[in-house]
Amino acid sequence: VLRSYAVLIEAEQLTGDAPTLMQMAAEASKRDLPTQLWLIEQRAASGDIEGTLTYYDSAMQTNPEVRTLLYPILGRAVADPDLVGPIARLLRPNPVWAPGFYRSFAEDKEALANFPVLMTALGDDAMRLIPKSARVAAAVALMDTGQLQAAETVALFGMDASNLSD
Repeated sequence: VLRSYAVLIEAEQLTGDAPTLMQMAAEASKRDLPTQLWLIEQRAASGDIEGTLTYYDSAMQTNPEVRTLLYPILGRAVADPDLVGPIARLLRPNPVWAPGFYRSFAEDKEALANFPVLMTALGDDAMRLIPKSARVAAAVALMDTGQLQAAETVALFGMDASNLSD
């Protein structure tokens, strides 16, 4: 009911506070996907990076079916220097949806070049958080697309340079 009223307020430009009603709807039902998606869009449109990512996380935690929709958007967002840090912070606690995100990210040709950027942003946590299978898939895909420097970055990430001498 709250979501329906909020959508009506927004669509008909009626007097009322649609964002507050949607927030109340989200609190009443964490699994309400249309509300989660509306809040993601609203927060993104207002430039609220942390709020947007909070709703991304909530939607992917409670609605596994939405992950395939949101993974590519999140992976491509890593290209934005203003977003890579907040995305890395979102991933550090290793949410339940993160392994699938890394696999999707490694397979997304549009986002693939951003994989080493995210690894760098995650720093020492990258090796713990990103499954080896996703790191290998990203390195191979980067090589296949001729992005050799990026492939090398992914493949050698976390290695001690002193151990790489001939």
